[in-house]
Order: sequence, then structure tokens, then C-alpha cells
Amino acid sequence: MVKTIVTLLLMVSFCFAEEMKIEQIESDQIEYKGKKLILTGHVHVLYTFGSIHCDKASLDIAKGKALGAGIGADMINLEGNVVINFPDGDKLEADKADLNCVAMEGVFYADEPKKVTYYTTMDQGTVKAPIKASSKKLRAKLSKEGEGSGYHLADLQGEGSVFIEYVKPKVEATKEHAE
Repeated sequence: MVKTIVTLLLMVSFCFAEEMKIEQIESDQIEYKGKKLILTGHVHVLYTFGSIHCDKASLDIAKGKALGAGIGADMINLEGNVVINFPDGDKLEADKADLNCVAMEGVFYADEPKKVTYYTTMDQGTVKAPIKASSKKLRAKLSKEGEGSGYHLADLQGEGSVFIEYVKPKVEATKEHAE
């Protein structure tokens, strides 16, 4: 199977704001139909706030943008085995997602009996405790704090069968406590 790899030489505008840049697009097939860019098979998009992996992605090209002038997307639809990895180590998994790039919001869906799952860690002093949140549907909002800072998840809202797992970190006994 021949993979198509497109590395954009000029960083182009992409989802969520003008500062968002695509660094690399990879998929088995890339098709351009009018105002829509369709990526199919082993899709990987590397961009400013992390990376997307899925089976299929459809980007609605922003008004006034042409492929040669840089890609700007108003909406992105993701299908099949959706995984978003954030630079801080957080991870979001779903079956489908609709990303509104103008509003910096996304809605993530899971097919029955699966759930949308978000993995993160919570700092507890010197220890990080893993947290896993899952639901049938998840709404997420990105924000950026100040110039030069990265994008982060500012708000998550789970809908339907919400479940949060927290693993309390084990504190190892030191010599002082053992005596």
C-alpha cells in the first residue's frame, strides 16, 4: 500500500484560528473536491496543538482560501478510530467528531456500546494521578492564554452515561516514615 505524504513547505492556516498551522498531512488518499479536502485511510494530521489520527477526515475549506494560498478550515469532520493527542500528554478517543474551527469547539461521539474517552493527569504535589473521563458524547472547547502560549482544553462537557475514574497515586514509604 502506497501512502501519500504531503508535507506543507509553508506553514498554512488551519483549524481554530489563524495561528494554528498544519505541519504535516498523511493519508492513503487525498482528494480535493471544490471547497472540500477529503483524507481517507490512515489519516494523520500534525498541527500546532497536537495531532489527529483517524480513518477519514473531511475539511470544509474556509471562504476566500485556496489550496495554493494556504488551507483554512471552517469545519472538520472526523470518522473512525479518532484519536487526538495533545502536547501535554492528554488524549481524546472517539468514533466520530465534528470540529467547528471558527468557534474553537468540537463535539465527539461514540458508537454503542463504546464511549468517548478523555485521558489526563492531575498534579498532586510531586505525584501525577491519572484520570479517565468517558461519556456517550463529549463537547470540548479550546482556548489560548496570552501570546506565545499553547492551546489547551478549557472546557469539557460529557453527555450520557458520564463516568470518571481517578486512580489515587500510591505514596511510597521513605526511610523516615518506616522508622
